[in-house]
Amino acid sequence: MGNFVSSEFDNFSSSGSLGSSATYSSTQFQRRSGSATYNRTPLQRRGSATLRRSLISTQFPQTVSSATNSSSNNQNKTKECAVCCEDIVASDFLQITSGCKHPVTVCRGCVNRHVESHLTNKGSVIITCPTLGCTQQLEHHDVKRLTESEVFKRYDTFSLREALRAMPEFRWCKNARCGSGQIHYQQ
Repeated sequence: MGNFVSSEFDNFSSSGSLGSSATYSSTQFQRRSGSATYNRTPLQRRGSATLRRSLISTQFPQTVSSATNSSSNNQNKTKECAVCCEDIVASDFLQITSGCKHPVTVCRGCVNRHVESHLTNKGSVIITCPTLGCTQQLEHHDVKRLTESEVFKRYDTFSLREALRAMPEFRWCKNARCGSGQIHYQQ
C-alpha cells in the first residue's frame, strides 16, 4: 500500500490532479496543499490541543487516564490558575504574601501582570493580593520575588518617589527634564 500511496502522490505532484481511486494520508495532503496547519498561531495550536484533549478524554477515558498517570511521573504536576484559567506548572504558584492564609491559586505570571496593571492604571505602590477576597498588601520583597525585573524596576521607582514625596524636607528639582531632588533643612 505504501507504494500505491507514493506513486499516486507522485502522479499528483507531476500532473496536479489525482484519480478518484487514490487514497493518501491527510498529512501528505496538508503538506502538499500548503494547509494552514503549519501556520497557526500559538493560541490556535493551544486551543486545538485543548479541544483534542477534551475529545480524547470524552471518548476514551481509560486510555487517557493511564497515559496521564505515566506522564505525570515524568513531568511536573500542573494546576489551573484562578485568573488566566491555564494549566500551569505547579512550581509557578508561589505564596503571594506571608500574611495570606488562603491556598495559592494565582500563577506567578498573573501576579506579575496584576502588579504591572496596578502601576500603569493607578500609579500606586499599595497593591493587594490578586486572590479574590484577600486584602493582604504586597510588600517590597514580595514584589521583587514575584515579578519580572522590568516590572520590579518600575515598582521600585514608584516606591522611591512615594517615599520621597512623604518627606516634608524633600524638594524636587524645578527642571522638568531632571528627575532629581534634594533635602532642604530650614535653619
